[in-house]
Amino acid sequence: MHVVFEMIVKRRPLSVQADSGKKQAWIAEVRRQAKKLWNRPVLAQPAFAATVVFLYDTDPIDIDNILKPILDALNGVVYPDDVLITDLVAHRRQFADPADFTRLPKTLITAIRNEKECVYVQVSAGPAPTPLALF
Repeated sequence: MHVVFEMIVKRRPLSVQADSGKKQAWIAEVRRQAKKLWNRPVLAQPAFAATVVFLYDTDPIDIDNILKPILDALNGVVYPDDVLITDLVAHRRQFADPADFTRLPKTLITAIRNEKECVYVQVSAGPAPTPLALF
């Protein structure tokens, strides 16, 4: 398994339960940002693993409710369909929470240090061989 894509969405995520118009705008924004970073064809892999980290200051959102819109936004951009995601790791961390920077991706470290609400998204080719712990 190797990382094939990562991005920071520099704004507060929306829940799957958000107003339909707002949710569609959020998905479109994530897709637009992903397309700026991804200039390759959609990957033809039998399986993918994804990691999502929501960094926030106050007022958390249920982590499970933010996943679907983000993963849907990458359909047809990085992977053909999110049905191919076999492994998913999700974290919600407040900036005040301690973090072990020795094991975190550089992009995520930069986001933590900026202390602005955002979402880190990482996609890897193939299923995760073991559970990952970023924090």
